[in-house]
Amino acid sequence: MEVNSDSFSANEWELSKENVQPLKQGRKMANLAVALAPSSVDQSRIYREKREFEAQIRTYEGEDPLDIWYRYIVWMSENFPKGGKDLGSLLERCMTTFKDEERYKNDERYAKVWLRYTDLCTEPLEIFNYMHSQQVCSGLALFYESWAQLLESLGDFNKADEVLNLGIHRNAQPVDRLRKQHKAFELRLAERISIGLQQVSLADNSDPRITLGGLKRQGKKGTVGTKRTGNATLCNQKGGIGVALPTSNSSSNGFKVFCDGDPGMQSSLPPSTGEWQMPPTEPVIKKENTQKPGKWTDAKVSQRHQPSVSVSDMPQKPAFSVHVDDDITDHPPPTPQHVSQFDKVLSSRKPDKPSVMDALWNKPENTEGQKSKVMYCKEKIYAGTQEFSFEELHAARIFAKIRDGTYVPPVIEKPPENVRYMYPKRRFTL
Repeated sequence: MEVNSDSFSANEWELSKENVQPLKQGRKMANLAVALAPSSVDQSRIYREKREFEAQIRTYEGEDPLDIWYRYIVWMSENFPKGGKDLGSLLERCMTTFKDEERYKNDERYAKVWLRYTDLCTEPLEIFNYMHSQQVCSGLALFYESWAQLLESLGDFNKADEVLNLGIHRNAQPVDRLRKQHKAFELRLAERISIGLQQVSLADNSDPRITLGGLKRQGKKGTVGTKRTGNATLCNQKGGIGVALPTSNSSSNGFKVFCDGDPGMQSSLPPSTGEWQMPPTEPVIKKENTQKPGKWTDAKVSQRHQPSVSVSDMPQKPAFSVHVDDDITDHPPPTPQHVSQFDKVLSSRKPDKPSVMDALWNKPENTEGQKSKVMYCKEKIYAGTQEFSFEELHAARIFAKIRDGTYVPPVIEKPPENVRYMYPKRRFTL
């Protein structure tokens, strides 16, 4: 689709670039123009294409089901520059759908799905730890490069170096690119160390301030200025009371500090145990912080009960006198004669009638800890980002067969019309 220069120029997208989520591979200008300057025709086209992807996910019967998911994710990333509220849930469903497929363990498309999710989630390190533990994409150099880049951005250079060395040791493909990334990482680390040493040397050139040291006085009054380093300090002159000279440690009181034999052989990476049951997606991570929905009328706040005090134990007179203004004692306020009409706002409430949602909520299969067996294709109904009804799923299968040319319409037999039936006559005997 070509971009219309009259409606959207190449520079107008900069007015809304803060609403565009950046992608590593970049974005197409045509899709970006449609997303930032949408029309009714473009919106209908996007909705139609989205419904087609949702239907293909449910009706695909080929040998590579990941292809439909991957193309759907790429399409959504291109046509929704803000990210879209459905992109995260689509990535989560794709990750959990193929997490047990051995043929996709080292598929580059599947690795890009996981890495795309790390750009959206709040705990990307948990995703990498899960992938390392479950051996997901452990044979791809892309996994170790992305993991090392994240650790380097967080300042954990030792662990980033371990990740790159682990990928080279496992011969992750392409291993030549991984070696180049490791050399580039070492150059960046050496440059960072050299810059740090230069800053330390510049700081050492200036005379440091001596603790409890004397300062030179200036002027007739002998005042001390604000400068605390350089020529303003007195050499080899220490102030303070009871300042003791440093003494050397006695050899008899010394002790040995335990040191590891070879600290370079120990790795800080978690072991690949494979004990994770579910990927650490956002709903799983925030599960303990999410309250289970329920009826508002049944919610109760726990209150701390104070121990009761008997009347006899209470003092007859207060321990202190309460201040009272003089005008209050001279002119006390009159007692109101009119009772407010809102004096019974906290009256008892009648119990509500049970609704349909309460009955569905209290069903045995919805209770926590109850195991049930689903007797319908639940993975087809809730696949993707939208929910399909049984009729929509049946229609999507028919349309897929029509596109493939394999649809055979059912033969409906109709009863013949205008047909006469001859029955034998009955014989009557007298």
